[in-house]
Amino acid sequence: MLDVSAARSSGLGARPVLPAMFGFFLAVTTEDLTETLSFTWGRTLNVGIDVRWHGLPVTEEDQVAGRAMVVDAWERAGSRGGHRQFLRLRAGFARGDTPVCDWEVLFTESRDEPTMEPVDDHDPRDDQGVTALDPDGAGRELPQVVSPVVDRMMLARLSVALDNPDPLHLDDEVARKAGFDSVIGQGSAVVGMLHEPWRQANGLDVPFTLRSQQLRPYGLGDRLVAAGSVADDGSATVEVCDQEGNVIGRGSLQEGLR
Repeated sequence: MLDVSAARSSGLGARPVLPAMFGFFLAVTTEDLTETLSFTWGRTLNVGIDVRWHGLPVTEEDQVAGRAMVVDAWERAGSRGGHRQFLRLRAGFARGDTPVCDWEVLFTESRDEPTMEPVDDHDPRDDQGVTALDPDGAGRELPQVVSPVVDRMMLARLSVALDNPDPLHLDDEVARKAGFDSVIGQGSAVVGMLHEPWRQANGLDVPFTLRSQQLRPYGLGDRLVAAGSVADDGSATVEVCDQEGNVIGRGSLQEGLR
C-alpha cells in the first residue's frame, strides 16, 4: 500500500487508493458545506458511513471525479432538550464512465430550535443497526489490524489527504467548545480500519458493501484495533476498538453491491 515498486509488481501503475480515502469532502466544496448545508465546524458530526466499492482498483495517478447529492434531511426532539438534525449525503466517484466508489454519510447536529414545523422525524433508510461482533468468536476469523498510536501529525496528514477542512481534528479550542478534551480523529479512519481486515483477506478487486456505525470518538494516544469474522453466508462483521477495548465503530461487509 505504501511502496511503489510493490504496487507495480502487483500489476498497478502506482500506489493504490483505498475506499476509505474517497471521502465526501472530495465531492463537496467547503462553501456548499457551510452555506448550503449549514455545517457548523465542531458540531456537525458523522455517526455512520456506508461504502459501496465497485472492485476497480485505482491509484494515486488516476483521475477520479466525484459528485454529491443530498439524500434526505429530518430532525427529532433531543433527549436532553433542543432538537437534533440529521442529514444523509451521498457521494459517487468514477474514473471516466466507470464507477469506482459510492459513499453515504449520516450527519447529525444538535440545535436549540427546530428548523421544520412540525418537526419531521423520520429516517428514509430502514436501518436496524450494525450487528455487534460475536464475543464467542463464531465464524472464520479475519486478520486483526492494529493502527499506530494516534498523534497530531497523523490527524493532520489525514485531514490533508481527505481534503477535510473541519478544525475539530486539528484545533483543541474548537474540540473543547464541542465538548471534547482535545482534537478527535476522523471518521474516515474508522471506515478504513473496518475495511482493512476484509481487504487483507479478499483484496481490492472484489466489489463489496460496507455499512458502519461510529459509536464514540477516538483521539490522541489511542491505538485502534480492528477484528472481525465471516459467517457461513459470507457476510462479515468487524469491530474497531481502542487499546482499552472500548468499541469505537462497527461494520458489516458483504461481497457485491447492495
